[in-house]
Formats: sequence, C-alpha cells, structure tokens
Amino acid sequence: MVQKYQHRVLQTHLYIFNNIGDVLPYLDEHKMLLNLVNPRANEKWLLTDHRKTFFKWFKEKIGQEDCEVDELKWLA
Repeated sequence: MVQKYQHRVLQTHLYIFNNIGDVLPYLDEHKMLLNLVNPRANEKWLLTDHRKTFFKWFKEKIGQEDCEVDELKWLA
C-alpha cells in the first residue's frame, strides 16, 4: 500500500513539474543526459529511469547553480 502511494505521489510531482515553464529545460536536460549515458537503452527504460532519478538530479543541479529563480530553489 505504501509503495502504491509513493508511486502516485511521484506521478503527481512529475505532472506538476512538467507544467512549470522554468522546470522544462531541466527535464529536457536530464532526459538528454540519460540518453547520452545509456545510448542503447530503449525509450521505456529511459522514461522509467528519468522518473526515478530526476528529483535527486534536479536538487543537486539547482544546488550547484547560481539560481536566481526562487520557485526553482523551493521546488528543489
């Protein structure tokens, strides 16, 4: 039951992130990096890995940048 709840929360967060203009370039960059690191991976695998790893990557990325957008800092 907990795992099902966590999956729904993750899906909800991804939906929200996909609808925030300032986040879209980060989503694209993360997908591109996964594709570069795993050039033989199929689309389904890439999407699954993106869903699993994006939030951690995003938090680290925003922490490393000199980000001036408060909304991105808050989301990270």
